[in-house]
Amino acid sequence: MHKVGDPGIDQIGLAARLGIDRNHTSLLIDQLEAKGLVERRVDPTDRRARRLYLTKKGERLFERLSPSMLAVNERILAPLEPVEREMLLDLLIRVIEGNWVHARPGAGRQKRVNGGKSLHKS
Repeated sequence: MHKVGDPGIDQIGLAARLGIDRNHTSLLIDQLEAKGLVERRVDPTDRRARRLYLTKKGERLFERLSPSMLAVNERILAPLEPVEREMLLDLLIRVIEGNWVHARPGAGRQKRVNGGKSLHKS
């Protein structure tokens, strides 16, 4: 069985990759762990950090869902030639990386005061 995702990623790294805050990531991991899909392990180099790994059950679920995920991707990209697919994916990566600062939790949000009214005047 091949390695899935990024085995051993820490919770902070996962939060950054998903573009959600660490608290929400922790809640998500709690749910996945309760279902037996993910396990947390203490980082041997930083005992405060937790590394994340799919369990065997998580790997089996990923393996079971992968063919349908790949089929959907193929169907969506079917109108493009292989070189166009690669170009599209490269461009999307550049757009995502170029706008990363806006994807972080709280980025671009206005503080709320007075019962939810924005401080920013429209």
